Amino acid sequence: FPPAQIEHNRLEGYAAFGEVRFDVNDSLRLVAGTRFSWDEREGRGLSLQVAPAFAIVPFDAKEDYDNVDWKLGVEYDVSADMMAYATIQTGYQPGTYNSFPATPAQSNLVDSATMIAYTAGLKSRFLDDRLQVNDEVFYYDYEDLLVQSFNLNTALLTTFNAEQTTIWGNQLDVLFLPTGRDRLNLSVGYLNAEYDDFIVPAGVNIGIPQTDFGGYPLQYAPEWTVSAGYQHEIPVGAGRVVGRVETRYEDSFWGTFAQFRGTEQQDYFKTDASVTYYSADDRWSAGLWVKNIENVAVLAATTTGQFGPYADAFLEPPRTWGARFTFKL
Repeated sequence: FPPAQIEHNRLEGYAAFGEVRFDVNDSLRLVAGTRFSWDEREGRGLSLQVAPAFAIVPFDAKEDYDNVDWKLGVEYDVSADMMAYATIQTGYQPGTYNSFPATPAQSNLVDSATMIAYTAGLKSRFLDDRLQVNDEVFYYDYEDLLVQSFNLNTALLTTFNAEQTTIWGNQLDVLFLPTGRDRLNLSVGYLNAEYDDFIVPAGVNIGIPQTDFGGYPLQYAPEWTVSAGYQHEIPVGAGRVVGRVETRYEDSFWGTFAQFRGTEQQDYFKTDASVTYYSADDRWSAGLWVKNIENVAVLAATTTGQFGPYADAFLEPPRTWGARFTFKL
């Protein structure tokens, strides 16, 4: 018998939303929007109870969720080639349920997650639109963010809420066309993602005695991320050959919020490259490609183990290469 056998699972949602834009003058615009959401989630089935004794027990859950979100923004044309903007908006994720029966001490329902986001940035183009530079700073404030961990008492992945979480940082994107046949791109991201107030609820045994994870970083949240690429096109007969190389750097991060052994990803570089020939009419192409040239091991997903503070890790593909042929009818 599996840890949970879900016989019925249903999520039904309705929403109405709209946005208005008002031109104050030729350079200044105001934006406002709202969204009304209503969701109903229900489920039932059987679950395997591990503690205090092995037993197969029925469970059911049903809950309605509703929320009103809003957005306020301003856009200003600094010049013909640059726009500044700032936005405040809210967001919402409907709650869910866990596949075990509710008790007076522990409900199987999980609260909805809400957030308020503050963003500001610049979008610009220079050198006759050959250089594009976009930069955005952001601050996200979450309440009741949904988090998962393995529960030894139920042998199930259990979902619960982190009371307060903040994510802030900066994202810079640059695109440059030095010639008609060359293209350079660069992205630099800084991220600070932290659980401010996060107490794992009673009854959720994740393999270690600690329950307070306030101040811990979010999983899969590297502090620095940098990607850069170069593409060059060479005419060959009536067609063309396009060569491209792209590399990505990520700072170290954790794959689980509890920082289980085996879930820390060290910082790494990962590079992809390709060479492709395109016919004159673009109806067919043929090329060679290689991914993860460094053959680095990168965490793709992790799941906490059943016993003790360790985890199972799933990796992204190792160095992979191949050929590709496409044809359009």
